[in-house]
Amino acid sequence: MLSISEQSNRTGHGVQRETSKLVGNLLACASLLCCLAYWVSFALYYVMGTNKLDLTGFQWFKVMGMAVVLAGSATVLRSRLWRVALPVALVMFLFVMYVMGT
Repeated sequence: MLSISEQSNRTGHGVQRETSKLVGNLLACASLLCCLAYWVSFALYYVMGTNKLDLTGFQWFKVMGMAVVLAGSATVLRSRLWRVALPVALVMFLFVMYVMGT
């Protein structure tokens, strides 16, 4: 039978792990939302003829850089979504860098 201090240590570690996974999942979702915002802006520009977000190419580059940082943080926190968020963020970062260069 475990003493009270050992039980509190075990449950405290489990709560800390669950909190870190929750934060990691939120960071991964934020990263995916940054990438989705680019495509929504692109679609609105070509469908409606106006750019609602009005961001320059360099500002999109910064947004995609933030998406990579968020996905990297989710990876460090062992999020469930990091396997999707990190490759998507890296591909979008390189895509925006390519578009900015041409």
